[in-house]
Amino acid sequence: MRRNDARLAKKYAQAFLVVFGDKLPVDFRQQLEDYRNFWSSNQVFVACLGMGHVLEADKKLALDTYVFKTSERRSFWLPLVTLLSNNGRMPFFGNVVIILQQLYEEKTKIVTGSFESYPLLSEDQQKNMREFFYKKTGYTITGPCRENAMLIAGIRMQGAFFLWERSIKKRMNALRRLI
Repeated sequence: MRRNDARLAKKYAQAFLVVFGDKLPVDFRQQLEDYRNFWSSNQVFVACLGMGHVLEADKKLALDTYVFKTSERRSFWLPLVTLLSNNGRMPFFGNVVIILQQLYEEKTKIVTGSFESYPLLSEDQQKNMREFFYKKTGYTITGPCRENAMLIAGIRMQGAFFLWERSIKKRMNALRRLI
């Protein structure tokens, strides 16, 4: 996405939060994650939204059918979709959602991410690592903890907008770059 398009998508996301920030549904975080995953895994669908010869009504119908799926979600997101549609900016929807997720995480100080370690940490160790991450960043990390043997005695926390890792693998890679 071009820089001007990214700025414009951010403006739409900020405006959406200003208008609907106090009316966000309980599952808003999950909705953002669902839409972000859908957008990244369905590039043909995204490309079709950008085609000028596809009617805006058909684009809205496609979003209703394949993305929103429930009337509650549809009614909540309809003002944004209508605004984007009326201004010929339907392809921005995915980027607006990505920026919305970032702004929402900044606002709530809760980030969705993956948490990997080798060997797999106990519940108490996971809790301690989450507390450590909170003290370092001021953010609470949510998400499952998985085992990743590639880390070689390490821990990795990764989200859409951050990466933190301490492992022997990382140190070996740093040494390799020095040599």
